[in-house]
Amino acid sequence: MCGGQQEITPILLSASQAIDLEQAPAERENIEVHSFKYKAKVGAYIYVQVDKGLKSIGGYQLGKVSTRVL
Repeated sequence: MCGGQQEITPILLSASQAIDLEQAPAERENIEVHSFKYKAKVGAYIYVQVDKGLKSIGGYQLGKVSTRVL
């Protein structure tokens, strides 16, 4: 796999292992960027999906599902 989003299929996701995220503390309550800690094997790809409807400060709402391969 070379990390392209077009390569992510339901079969691949079902064979993948979930990772536990730990939110990194922030100095302020309201921040623009959230950071997380996780453990993954060296060379592993990580698929991230943020669902539609996520609400942020100021009433903004994510209009569609957002995915990334990292």
